[in-house]
Amino acid sequence: ARRTRAEFLYFIADRMATSIPIRLVHESKGEVVSVELDNGETYKGRLSSADANMNLELTAVTVTDKKGRARELPSIFLRGSTITFVSLPPTLPMAAIITDASAPAPVEKGPGKRDRD
Repeated sequence: ARRTRAEFLYFIADRMATSIPIRLVHESKGEVVSVELDNGETYKGRLSSADANMNLELTAVTVTDKKGRARELPSIFLRGSTITFVSLPPTLPMAAIITDASAPAPVEKGPGKRDRD
């Protein structure tokens, strides 16, 4: 089925809003990231796992509370619903990820289907 222009734009916006942040986080596995939670605490550590709900597991973590006090933890699991900000490594190849995610869905072609523009 062919999409109208409005449906296509909605599709792209929806894909970019949900898939790009998740893909960027997944591409950062093994890298050092900083995560800020809604309670004001900041966690900096190596990203060891992430899921579709933005739940993150960090290792070799430095936790800084709202008052600036820091402490070290071997690992921590952060619930995605409490995360307000994730700072990703600057070496991440974001341009390729954004370009891939904004590409239009392939048009179904086959017997009995013809290309209509």
